[in-house]
Amino acid sequence: MDFKQIKLQIAKIVGARYVSDDPKDLTVYSRDYSSMPPQVANLVAAPGCTEEVAAIMRIANRNGINVTVRGGATTAHLCTAKEGIILDLNRMNKILRIDEDNCLYLTAQGGTPIYTITQELDKRGFELAGRPMFGPVASIGAWVNTVGIGANCAKYGYFSEHVTGVEAVLPTGEIVRTGVNSLQNCDPIARYTHECDLTGLFVGSRGSMGVITEVSTRFFPKPKFTDFVTLGYSDENIHDMIRACNMIFREEIPDTIDINDDGVANMVGMQLPVPHLISMTISGMSEAEVQRKVDLCKEIGEKTGGLYLGQTLGQLLYWGGALNAYIYKQRGAGHLVFIDSYWHSLEAYPQLYHNFKDSLNSRGLTKNGIFGWFMKGVGCSFPVVAYREPDETDAMNEAWKEICDNWFSIRNSAPGMSVPSATAYNLDPLRPSYYHLLRKVKDVVDPKNIMNSKIIPFAGRDE
Repeated sequence: MDFKQIKLQIAKIVGARYVSDDPKDLTVYSRDYSSMPPQVANLVAAPGCTEEVAAIMRIANRNGINVTVRGGATTAHLCTAKEGIILDLNRMNKILRIDEDNCLYLTAQGGTPIYTITQELDKRGFELAGRPMFGPVASIGAWVNTVGIGANCAKYGYFSEHVTGVEAVLPTGEIVRTGVNSLQNCDPIARYTHECDLTGLFVGSRGSMGVITEVSTRFFPKPKFTDFVTLGYSDENIHDMIRACNMIFREEIPDTIDINDDGVANMVGMQLPVPHLISMTISGMSEAEVQRKVDLCKEIGEKTGGLYLGQTLGQLLYWGGALNAYIYKQRGAGHLVFIDSYWHSLEAYPQLYHNFKDSLNSRGLTKNGIFGWFMKGVGCSFPVVAYREPDETDAMNEAWKEICDNWFSIRNSAPGMSVPSATAYNLDPLRPSYYHLLRKVKDVVDPKNIMNSKIIPFAGRDE
């Protein structure tokens, strides 16, 4: 492939400033938050609008060039590639419409940071159905691509459940709109119409079905009063912590339950009296309503052997986007693994947690912790490891394979994307009929298999 010629073609679309094959630029795009080794692509291009994305995709499809979409790079090994084009959407960062008087929805370009959207809605007295805690760079298109988990999930469910539609550029270059906005005379006021839910084709697709260039989503009135509760549990009564979560959910109390351990606290210089924490954000339209919920949480904590740790920890976790930068600063040179989320039943959490800690601690990787979000019956956990490269790289990779082997052998623990092998951990567990359906859909949408072709389970087996 003559990438010099491809670069010239793309430069005519986006301008010479926004396409590069400079080794320094490509190195910047070779890593993300995962522990995976660097991967250097051939080109990086930064389109400024949907039409430019479509033109680039037509060039890529015509020449059979792999394309990997990159937002804020807070995912796990999803936005790097060893060949082809990295499509950086960070120039596409505008909020296009906020309808706060009629249908309560907004539309933003795919590269718009969630932080930007949250700040704008906050000024107007509204909030999204979710709040990612990956710092200020996570983008709304990437969030839809990775399902849309985050804080407030106990209250609203996944963010993606409230997406009313997307604009996407298919791998072949066609521009499509989903939801009611697929009709010629409708705005994205609702997701479901008289046709199939093709918005779901892009939700969780990890960039394998197309480039999400716009997202439309509902938002909600922001509660007037908010409080925080943190309960701590010893390792001996970690199962009681799970019981407390279930009791709290039955009472419809929290907006979110953040799960953390003392390893995360140690990374940011805090010392905790117990190793396990559940931190809750509680809101309501009156102070009395919020206080009733707070008192009920304290009561449930006391019944289950929990230690009430006040409001401060919950507040810190609520604004946890600064956590990553702080850990980097504390640890100096090295690498922080902000691993992709892993879904599991609440009852599976204690075994998952101990497998994770044992595999790392036995190899001297003691700067580790875990955090995540719990919903009714379901948890989403993010392991975090701080280690030094290259001294501890081999130990980290060995530990991570062992963690994956142990975790995914547990019933009701679903694999994520940051795994040593997409085949072993993501493909093989799929029921054959489901895999073949995904394969057929992928073959129709992306006949040359150019989008995230070796990362996503249904986008090609490992070579």
